[in-house]
Order: sequence, then structure tokens, then C-alpha cells
Amino acid sequence: EKIPKILSKPTSPVGDGVSLFVCCLSFGTIVAWALSGYSKLLLGDLGVVSLLFMGVVFGCGILTEIDLNSFAWHTLFLLGGSNVLGKVVESSQLLDHMVHALKHALPESKVLVAAEVFVAACVMATFVSHSVAAIVVVPIIAHVGKSWGAVQEFSFGSALAISAAMAFPFSSFPNIYSLLVVDDFGKSFLDTRSFLAVGTPASAFCVFMIVLWTATRSGTEGEGE
Repeated sequence: EKIPKILSKPTSPVGDGVSLFVCCLSFGTIVAWALSGYSKLLLGDLGVVSLLFMGVVFGCGILTEIDLNSFAWHTLFLLGGSNVLGKVVESSQLLDHMVHALKHALPESKVLVAAEVFVAACVMATFVSHSVAAIVVVPIIAHVGKSWGAVQEFSFGSALAISAAMAFPFSSFPNIYSLLVVDDFGKSFLDTRSFLAVGTPASAFCVFMIVLWTATRSGTEGEGE
């Protein structure tokens, strides 16, 4: 018996009208994100821009319910939850209260302050996710850095410290996707111990280097003054 042919839907050429429309729509969405500070009164939050994009591609039939079911919903819920959490912190004025309390609890040395806030940011990002930690923690650290006259150093350092969190499978999107890679028997190549064994020392080393960079910047500015 002959092996039956596998029938598949022919792919559309790259230069057809649908591909051109999707490219233009994607470019317009990126531009709307980049100009969100000017278009906020018209479009609102960045999530509304994304929702408009999804509405157009599904409404025009470019994507179907099969594509909808194949989305990585765990990642989408993680992003949506972090966005909602950031809005709650912003609207409840919790940020101002936390900054006011931190100013009286932090040490007098700028380097020690940077070390404490960077370690705290990395630890928080380890147990939640980079998106949630960035939305909640970076504004707090930026306010703390403003009181020390080093907003750029503290903001940039906190972003790096959050990105350095990699000790758990759910700490970052690369960790999540690497955990989802399985063999032919459906068994994951990595487990939690694999991330702990490699991610914990890597995170500690990265945070140490970030604090060292901050100390070097502080020393250079002190000599300049």
C-alpha cells in the first residue's frame, strides 16, 4: 500500500495583499505604542491598542478560532495580571506611602542603598515575574534614586537587577519556555532544581556586578565634584 499524501493548506506568498495589510497593521500598532504618551487621550492604555489589533485580525478573518486556542494563555494572563497590578499600585497611591517609609529605613550610604534595593528587586522578580516586578518595583526605586540625585543609575540598575532574576522556572519568559520543552515522552528536559542550581549563583553574580557598577559611577561622580 502506498503512503497517502499529506494535504496541507498552501501558504500565501509574502508579497500578497494580506501579508502587506498585516505588516502595515503591525507597524501602525508599534507606532501607537511608541506614541502612547500623545495618543493616551484618544486610545487610552497600551492594552487597548493591542486589543484593537486583535479585533482587526480576527474580525477580518486573518486569524481563526484555531489560532486563538493555540495562544500561550499562561503568558498572556501573566502579562495582563502584571498590568492590572501596576494600575492598582498607581491608583491606590501605595507607591507614595512605600517611598516615604523607605526613605527613613535605608542607610546613609548611596552604595548600600543601591545594594539593598537591587537585591530586593532581584528577589521579588524571582518569586513573581519580570513584568510584575518591573511595573511595581521600578517606580519605587526611581523615587528612591531621585532623593539621592541618581534617578538614572537607580532606574537602570533596577531594570538590570530584575532581568537578572532567573532562579525559578516562572521568574522569566525564557525560563518558562525552556521548562515547556519536552522530549518525545512528554517529559521536560529541565526541572526546578536545574534552575536553582544555575540561576541562583548567576543572579547573585549579576546583582553584584550591578552594585559594583553603581559604586564605580558614584566614585567617578564624587571625584568629578
